[in-house]
Amino acid sequence: MPNPIELNWEHWTSQKKEGDGHIKFGVGVGAFGAGSLALLGATCPLCFFVAPAMVGIGVLKRRKALQKLDQLADPRRDDELQ
Repeated sequence: MPNPIELNWEHWTSQKKEGDGHIKFGVGVGAFGAGSLALLGATCPLCFFVAPAMVGIGVLKRRKALQKLDQLADPRRDDELQ
């Protein structure tokens, strides 16, 4: 039977990577929107809303994952993080 701490560690590690991906995607969409604004003088409304939303979601997801990974690494801090 797998160790529950290892399973949680893998889950939160994948959540951190997913958060990093959201941040990169948001920055990419923002760069595309800025480039289209500079070249064409207009940007798509979707880019205007998606870029900050994806960066924000990525930051929150990454922050939560890092907190949980820190908690798994040092179980004495359980009470402090809840």
